[in-house]
Amino acid sequence: MAAKERWLRLARLTVSFLLGCVLCFVSWAALVGPVKAFEPPDCTPQPQWSKSDAPAYIFGQPLVYTLTNTANCTDTFLIETATLSNHLIIDYWGPITAVVEFNQAISITVHIPVLAGGGTITDTVILTASSQMTAHVKTVLTDPVVMPGGTLPELYWVYLPLIIK
Repeated sequence: MAAKERWLRLARLTVSFLLGCVLCFVSWAALVGPVKAFEPPDCTPQPQWSKSDAPAYIFGQPLVYTLTNTANCTDTFLIETATLSNHLIIDYWGPITAVVEFNQAISITVHIPVLAGGGTITDTVILTASSQMTAHVKTVLTDPVVMPGGTLPELYWVYLPLIIK
């Protein structure tokens, strides 16, 4: 008889436990069910360029630019370099891809070893950052650059490797 009472007692405890779990789950679902899950806002990349104030290029010193992503998400940008006129021949290793996290700034360093003759060259360096996550999001920076002339007449050669730090 004692064994039968133990089994009945164990069965009552098990049923009470399972019923308590079901009631707890139902009350939790009633409280949490109507609450909408958190959805992050749409991510629209907002890249911004900035540069130092000096427009002149000093031989051997790189041009330093900063690309900041002010959006609330991480994005990948394709960074390209060009010049406005045809005074300079640009040859660099092609576009660079950079991952920029939200509210993060990266430094873009453009090295320009120059052999220039025929006086001082004034040109405009154009940096373009295009979002790879969202179509039609692009930012452009134009920077007037003044390069002192060299000793070789009428020879213009510029090499622009982009370095991202």
